[in-house]
Amino acid sequence: MSKSQPAGQERTGHDATVSTTNRDPDVGHRPPYFRLGRTNGRDYLADLRTRTVHVINPDGTRHHRYHLNGKSLDEFMEAVASAHGWERRSYGGGIKGLIERGMDA
Repeated sequence: MSKSQPAGQERTGHDATVSTTNRDPDVGHRPPYFRLGRTNGRDYLADLRTRTVHVINPDGTRHHRYHLNGKSLDEFMEAVASAHGWERRSYGGGIKGLIERGMDA
């Protein structure tokens, strides 16, 4: 049996309620978790709710967690690009980046 939701609210997870009228401006309408890219055989996943980036090993375990500490995802992406380079970049670059990633697929 389904339960109706009050206006301005939605259900997520195990009966957790999140207000859609008071969205976090940093999250907006983006999913709270998404892939940033891959380097050194590890996936980098952003968590906008906690403002962290998780580095995931191929076996699914977490290798490291970075706290953004006020930096933007774009700044983080550039720091990783400078330090390691990206094997595959899934975030950033605006429309140009989206087109480039589409042509690489």
